[in-house]
Amino acid sequence: MQLNFQEASIKSSIDDKTSLGKSICHAMNTEMNKIANSDEYKLNICFEDLSFSISKDSYAQKDSLEGFWVGPQKNRIGSIVFHGDGTFYAEHDVIKAHPANKKWFIEAVTAWGKGENIKTELRLLPYPE
Repeated sequence: MQLNFQEASIKSSIDDKTSLGKSICHAMNTEMNKIANSDEYKLNICFEDLSFSISKDSYAQKDSLEGFWVGPQKNRIGSIVFHGDGTFYAEHDVIKAHPANKKWFIEAVTAWGKGENIKTELRLLPYPE
């Protein structure tokens, strides 16, 4: 089966970003698993589970590779964007009470950076009273 130009472009872009993407997923899993006190809180985000497309970065006017994680009900539960300038941003829903501090709710785990410089954090919200 021969790929059309866009499919070939997406495949090539995915191949170029696989190693970095796996490192980003590992960093996000590690960030969440630092506070995991049970299997309920452990995260296992996988690069291979993403569905990809190419989009145009409206600011830089360069192509970006976008990937989406989809949940069991076919809803988006996370995304990753590799921008043409080498930067990236990823987030994955967690939607759980913080296991160590019940005043906080974990909305998501996020990652951002450029190249192999990966930063991560949990996105916390005050727990509704």
